[in-house]
Amino acid sequence: SYLKKRQKLEPGMKFHASFEGAVDADLDAFGQLNVYRIVQEAVNNVIHHGKATRVEVVGRKQDDGWFFSIEDNGVATELPSVDSASGFGLNNIRQRARAIGAHVVWGRSRFSSGLRLDLRMHQASHA
Repeated sequence: SYLKKRQKLEPGMKFHASFEGAVDADLDAFGQLNVYRIVQEAVNNVIHHGKATRVEVVGRKQDDGWFFSIEDNGVATELPSVDSASGFGLNNIRQRARAIGAHVVWGRSRFSSGLRLDLRMHQASHA
């Protein structure tokens, strides 16, 4: 998987992933690819900009759809705006989320520092 490959390339960073439910059973190929690319972009941002030592990726099936979060303990000083044009990667995340009918929200990490990206997909976004 992508996170296992990154762990080998980034030995100083701890990667944790947890998934509850079968993403491949609920999402069509387009949805799966876009969720994968959103997670990939978010993790790359953590590695290249966040100066984090820990990143967690969670995917969870809920009654009304899917919830994914990517959270780190990096050095973020401000939250990205949902509509701001800052950063090519952030724009990619927004565009991919829109393409699959998902909503992206950035917030403070539950760690002492860092950011959290939440991605919510409602039932209508599924295959």
